[in-house]
Amino acid sequence: MNMTCYIKNKYFIFFISNVILNIFRKMQSLPLSQSKVDINQFKKVKRINKGGFGTIYSVQNKKDGKIYAAKIIDCGDDEDQCKKIIDREVSIMLSVQHKTLIKFYGYSILDFQDEHNVTIIMEFAVNKSLSELFERIQNLTSLANMHST
Repeated sequence: MNMTCYIKNKYFIFFISNVILNIFRKMQSLPLSQSKVDINQFKKVKRINKGGFGTIYSVQNKKDGKIYAAKIIDCGDDEDQCKKIIDREVSIMLSVQHKTLIKFYGYSILDFQDEHNVTIIMEFAVNKSLSELFERIQNLTSLANMHST
């Protein structure tokens, strides 16, 4: 490795370290309690997907009728485990908000069965998941390649 490459990498690492440090500082100063929602204000509409990180449902706000996505993370009905997940997941979602990311609206320490499982209320993405979008693009590209040969 030459000296120029080392210096560039050193500055890049320094830059990334500062970005991560700023995120953690933001996370420590954000009041999680202000993001709590009453799960009873929402009704489950249908299951969208299930994966390793939880189950996603479309939900409807009972007051205004708006549709949201609810990610339920199984804590095994363990309140302490829920608190750890909230500290990690919700803090990150609160600190990294951007117009290109799914918007975070709030969380509950209860699910729709009143069990201790973290429920995160987010913006509902009408255009499906990112993996489904990539799959559609890949299929269209394959089709275009087949027709061009």
